[in-house]
Amino acid sequence: MTESWHDTIVLGTAQLGMSYGIANTTGRPSEEQALTLLQSAAAAGLRTFDTAWGYGDSETLLGRLLPRIYRPDTVRLITKFSLQNLDGSPANAADRLRRDLEATLTRLGVPRLEALLLHREGDLPAFSGALAPVFADFLRQGLVGRLGVSVYSPARCLEALASPLVGAIELPANILDRRFEREGVFELARRKGVALYLRSIFLQGLLVMPLAALPSRMAQAAPYLERLRRLCRDLDLAPASAALLFVREAYPGSHILFGAERADQVSHNTRILAGPSPAPLVALGKKLFHDVPEAVLNPSLWPAATA
Repeated sequence: MTESWHDTIVLGTAQLGMSYGIANTTGRPSEEQALTLLQSAAAAGLRTFDTAWGYGDSETLLGRLLPRIYRPDTVRLITKFSLQNLDGSPANAADRLRRDLEATLTRLGVPRLEALLLHREGDLPAFSGALAPVFADFLRQGLVGRLGVSVYSPARCLEALASPLVGAIELPANILDRRFEREGVFELARRKGVALYLRSIFLQGLLVMPLAALPSRMAQAAPYLERLRRLCRDLDLAPASAALLFVREAYPGSHILFGAERADQVSHNTRILAGPSPAPLVALGKKLFHDVPEAVLNPSLWPAATA
């Protein structure tokens, strides 16, 4: 496939398999709504999709709907997997891993994956342990284009970049988050030829949520969201535009991953990414958000919602 700017944009599909995101007010879309959403992605020129074994029936839904929209040879699929169910002897675990990959290819209806990623950063030792030859076989057989991992911490990201098997990493990046940049992750990945997929662009929707709708349990984020709103007013940008254009300009060469539960969100976000960016955005963003605590940046540390 010929590369284009559209190939730097990845549609996340957690929302297709489950209700996802702090700002999600519509819940999981129906199958008909999911089809419309994917048709919107196709109309915008998108052809790369990110899913996971843990996203409900997202893989199965993609396998059923994508052939109605795309030719099979034009779609790129990334999925994430867990090692939690692999137990017993190394031989048994290796056999289970092979069968699990075969099952995910069947669900998605494709002969190969663009990338196969560990869903948990704590599973990184698997790439240097007894299962490493199995992963290497996946690459050698052409079943996956790249192996990698989804990380939450810069330390794990640097560990992943040291692995000879890792060719792709998903990591959080947004206008509030300087952690990975400070550790030199982007430059090191560029030198090593590792593809970076930037997720959490909207911080699970927190960055575009109206301040009046912010849950009380997220009060620690309010000062930074107010700061972001002031920046948006100064640059005459909507929060979604500031969030998307910041990562596009700050981290060139990386893939931008966003999710959506409605078709209009897909077309809206891709129009933003195809448009111009105010020259001061990156410099001002880095200046204003150099001190955001991890308790705001890492959703796993957010207080749980109460019933």
